Amino acid sequence: MTHRTAFLPALLVFAAPVLAQAPKLPAPGIMVAPTRLVLDARTRHQEVNLRNSGDGPGTFRIQLVGMDMDEDGACREVPLPPLPGGLAHRNLIQFSPPQVTLKPGESQVIRIRVNRPKDLPDGEYRAHMRVQEVPPPAPPDAPAEEAKGLSIRIVTQFGVAIPLIVRQGETSATVALADLARPAPERLAFTIKRTGSQSVYGDFKVLFHPDGGSTLPVAEVNGVSVWTPNERRRMDIPLTAGQLAGKGTLEVVYSEPASLGGRVIASARLGVPAP
Repeated sequence: MTHRTAFLPALLVFAAPVLAQAPKLPAPGIMVAPTRLVLDARTRHQEVNLRNSGDGPGTFRIQLVGMDMDEDGACREVPLPPLPGGLAHRNLIQFSPPQVTLKPGESQVIRIRVNRPKDLPDGEYRAHMRVQEVPPPAPPDAPAEEAKGLSIRIVTQFGVAIPLIVRQGETSATVALADLARPAPERLAFTIKRTGSQSVYGDFKVLFHPDGGSTLPVAEVNGVSVWTPNERRRMDIPLTAGQLAGKGTLEVVYSEPASLGGRVIASARLGVPAP
């Protein structure tokens, strides 16, 4: 699973006079890079690049929203939580422009700025920057003499949300991997346990060390997060079961992405019995 991009589809259904079938419209799409920003005390400014990856022009609105994650990694939009001292997220994290119109293949830089009040308590503050397509206007109504029924128009709003994490002062986290089990030969389940004052983010690799043989990679999952204040997340990873022959040991390694240094965050082992 990855906390790369969280798509936020929406449906708009309304009644309109029956019209001749309209031609298919070009579909916009959006790509965002990077897919996660951490702004520590040394970082006041950052940039996010938006690119229209669709085959038609699109207008995209940028907003700050709140997101929660459950213990299975599923995300949902929630109201932004209050900050200390009545500070609003829109005052702590500012960006521009708030809306862009892009042709196919065209890009736009969104500039992010952090304004830290002097009395902001140490800790981690998170909001998500949602980039969502503005739906095209509805077609004009047909003349009254042509209105003999109802039609349904469904508009899908494509969007993506990325976490913006502001860290103030000293923050840290400790991670352990627990409850390792194989609910099926081709799956590995375990729990990420997080403690401390900051979120964690990294990539998983699962290795099989057969007794008397060479180590084999059997799974890889990138971009796994546990956000504050969550203390646990359940994982269930598919394995290349055909490589798990004979006795040995499964090793699960949770590491920072190579771009952030590749430090091992946590690891754990599980014995593999012979079939």
